[in-house]
Amino acid sequence: MPKTRTQIDYPALDDFEPYREPAERIARFEDQERLLQADELRLAAEVDRLANQRREGEPELDLDALDAVLAGDVPPSSPLQATRLDLENVRRKLVVVRRAIEQGRIELDRVRNQASTELLTGLVPDYVELSRDVVFAICKLADANDCVWGVGDELTRRGFRWEHVLPPGKAFERGFINLNTSTSAASKFLVEKVRDGLVAVEEIEKSVRSPVLMDQLRAAEKEHKRLEKTA
Repeated sequence: MPKTRTQIDYPALDDFEPYREPAERIARFEDQERLLQADELRLAAEVDRLANQRREGEPELDLDALDAVLAGDVPPSSPLQATRLDLENVRRKLVVVRRAIEQGRIELDRVRNQASTELLTGLVPDYVELSRDVVFAICKLADANDCVWGVGDELTRRGFRWEHVLPPGKAFERGFINLNTSTSAASKFLVEKVRDGLVAVEEIEKSVRSPVLMDQLRAAEKEHKRLEKTA
């Protein structure tokens, strides 16, 4: 009997040592980004405040001379210019930090894929068994649903008016889960899982009453075997 979802021993990405370092590095960069964003908002608000109360005729910051100011060759001439300079410095740092985060996430995705391959391999048997349970549950539900509707069919054949006693709402609608036809969602699901190699036709054929569906299942099984040989 396969484990339930809560019984599975799930690994953690932090168990994979190569993942920890880039993850921690990105976390540090993201902390820096949040601090810089807060500084940016604060300085932008201060620039607006100072600009609104700037005295008439006070010179604007010469943007062409900004590099000289940044290099320390020309001191800012007013609190407004000094604050604008601080804001520009913060925005430059944000560009660098965001670029580092972007590059770090690319590396983290690569390591995450590697970690997923190594850490999740052990889950394959339990996952396959749980998935197979879905297939068998669909077959069992289809059988039970068919039996419920079959009772109504037989009572109708015998001349009874049974709907007010045994309402059809006690079962799923026939088109919802029906292995007597090849066009229902349940039938298409079974064909897909047989093609995937999750189950063999012989494991579910007792629940299949549609010759067309059975032909599709056998063709799907042949396709799976062909793909296995060419893999």
